[in-house]
Amino acid sequence: MNEKNKLQFEVGTSDWSEFLGKTHFTSEVTIFKCTSGYAVITINSQQHTFRAPINFLLKEFALFQVLEVSADFSVTYCRFSMELCNEIYTQLDDRIFEVTEQSVPDIYTEDKLQMIDHLFNCMCLLYNNKHHSCYNKLLINLVLSYTYELYEQTKPFVKKQTVPTNNSNIYILNHFYDLIFDFHTIHHDAKFYADALHISERYLYKVVKETIHITPKQMIDYYLTALIKKTLLTTSLTFQQIADKLNFTDQSAMGQFFKRNTGMTLSEFRNKHI
Repeated sequence: MNEKNKLQFEVGTSDWSEFLGKTHFTSEVTIFKCTSGYAVITINSQQHTFRAPINFLLKEFALFQVLEVSADFSVTYCRFSMELCNEIYTQLDDRIFEVTEQSVPDIYTEDKLQMIDHLFNCMCLLYNNKHHSCYNKLLINLVLSYTYELYEQTKPFVKKQTVPTNNSNIYILNHFYDLIFDFHTIHHDAKFYADALHISERYLYKVVKETIHITPKQMIDYYLTALIKKTLLTTSLTFQQIADKLNFTDQSAMGQFFKRNTGMTLSEFRNKHI
């Protein structure tokens, strides 16, 4: 990676007012650190309390909702570009992913997070020093170090997630999300997922649209598009091999799908980011 082409990430603060009472389908990897107060949140339908001075990692493709915030609630966040995430993903094995994706705020205690907190603060400092001659290398190593330490602190708490058995919109949405994760490389149409959930395609549309303001097909396409991008950047597979892997009829069909969703051809995207 050329140091002249700075890897992008964003640091900022928020009171989460823009999230309150809404369900979001996350599209980016973000680290949140609570700097004051507390919030009650759900991640993939599981409720958690987020208090100062804890920080945690919220991965892409999660269902995230803020139920309540205290009057003094505030967070600092680091949000990472897809290009940076792909630089990181190539250096992590599946076990790291399996554990860190279960990062939630109420499994950590302040005394266990000293190193994580230090690494987070270093990222914030680096954000304000973009002229550093080794900016990209420092950033990649900081994010990798944070991820490995998060893995170490999360590992003792890893367990199979349970989903509440009710017929609420969030329950349906969470199962739809799980099905997309399991079958996105095989089924690209909303009807399969509606049938698997034992509801009509029309009702699935209503639930998803009312809850996260996109259609089921958009949710499927978003996930599939992100996976194509990740595969283009992290493997040397040919376009036809990727098309076969993701169950497109051929590379032309995948190329048309990708162009429709990104405005770029497969070659343009791969050449731009590599």
